[in-house]
Amino acid sequence: MLEVIKPGLLTTVQDKGRWNHLHEGVPISGAMDQEALFWANRLLTQPTDTAVLECTMIGPTLCFHTPTEIAITGGDMAPTLNGQAVELNRSIAVKAGDTLSLGGARSGLRTYIAFKGGILVPEILGSRSTNIIAGFGGFEGRALQKGDLIPIQSYCSNTQGVRKIMMDSLESSSVDTPICLPIIKGPEYRWFAEEAIVDFLKTTYQVTADSNRMGYRLKSQLALAPTLKKELLSSGVVPGTIQVPSSGQPIVLMRDAQTTGGYPRIGVLTEKAINQLSQVRPGEFVRFYLGTF
Repeated sequence: MLEVIKPGLLTTVQDKGRWNHLHEGVPISGAMDQEALFWANRLLTQPTDTAVLECTMIGPTLCFHTPTEIAITGGDMAPTLNGQAVELNRSIAVKAGDTLSLGGARSGLRTYIAFKGGILVPEILGSRSTNIIAGFGGFEGRALQKGDLIPIQSYCSNTQGVRKIMMDSLESSSVDTPICLPIIKGPEYRWFAEEAIVDFLKTTYQVTADSNRMGYRLKSQLALAPTLKKELLSSGVVPGTIQVPSSGQPIVLMRDAQTTGGYPRIGVLTEKAINQLSQVRPGEFVRFYLGTF
């Protein structure tokens, strides 16, 4: 077992997500930063869809009741093991009785903790990911709480050395240096005048505080509005879809996004761009440019 001493701000069980159920109205969910999930599991030489803990902004304190091996990737929450600093992006042997503590994010927004053998919660529709809004998956369909006992695989590491990877450090942004994200044209891209598209692509947007796993709300001085005045029936949406509501301030749908929407879809983020955006904090800045998959 893994005992939760402090739960952190928002710590949930996530994997690659709940695919092939959008037509049933079930969101994909899964790790917001899929690249960090991939490498956390690769460091432990296990399937890359193995369930991990996703920690947001402030990480948890965890006590191990069993030996295992872990890897920590994504944002830097200054992890310590029994009070001693440990590195990101490497495998770490853990003994029964050890305590892992993560603090506030010094870079990025989300950190991932993988365990050798994974987190042993039930699969629902082919995934162990938590959908907090619907209240299912993960550990009892919710974020971790103090006192929770999380089942993990016991594993005695006999690794002679540690496995490490080199990853680019996560960017921070400002008005002068926003993070630039590639998009492709959305289904309603042509509803917007050419001048509006030019303005959209040269505008710097700030991520607002009411952004979450379902969607990132952006704000700027620019209010986008489609030139084509046409009622849009509810249509399919996927993570990465950029919707333009009547306010003219874009919403970028993220991993827990609903399956249909009624706002014009001006663009769609690439998969890599979704990963990048998932590490952008509220108050930081982004811009968009036309790219390719």
